Amino acid sequence: MLCSLNRAELEGISRRARCGHLERGEVLFRQGDTAERFYLVVKGHIKLYRLSPEGKEKVVKIVAPGATFAESLTFSSRPRYPLSAAAIDPVDLVGIEFRGFARVLRSSVDACFRIMEEMSVHLRTLVDEIDKLHFQSANCRVADYLLRRAKEEGDLFNLGVPKLVIASVLSVAPETLSRALRDLNDRNVIQRRGRKIQVLDRVALKDAAERESAW
Repeated sequence: MLCSLNRAELEGISRRARCGHLERGEVLFRQGDTAERFYLVVKGHIKLYRLSPEGKEKVVKIVAPGATFAESLTFSSRPRYPLSAAAIDPVDLVGIEFRGFARVLRSSVDACFRIMEEMSVHLRTLVDEIDKLHFQSANCRVADYLLRRAKEEGDLFNLGVPKLVIASVLSVAPETLSRALRDLNDRNVIQRRGRKIQVLDRVALKDAAERESAW
């Protein structure tokens, strides 16, 4: 999202920004905490999650390096974090104060429209993800996840986070994720090398992601 700002605007919000570090498993904030900042991940991965009344964790999103999260709370009068955030692995990040960010936006109509455009793209992405959860089979969601990673990072990429976390994001059972990866590997659509995935056939992977029924 910050890529849409110019140099002067970035300098404006950086004056009160803070760099931070989290060790693996360390919690950045909890659901319901008062919010004063949104964050940019520089290194590592953050999981955004909710806990059920029974204490069961549901990972909503994995935030990778270069991505921001919680920025929409800038426009809330009494912001509180709707999710909890914790480090999956060692994380370096930058916290950007809502007030400084809002001050920059108030000074530039163009900046406001650019940020609104970025947020609308993010909203469409979230709607697409909700559609996939409702209308795709579990195996399709796994294939679609691998396809998106390949488009973003190339045909050879590291899963980067535990499979248990990925399974939670995709709303599939861990054993379903393992079985789907094994099936794709056996069909020579992908090749697994430990935690690395090599996509061998993008056309077949796209076909697997678009099927309406399970394999």
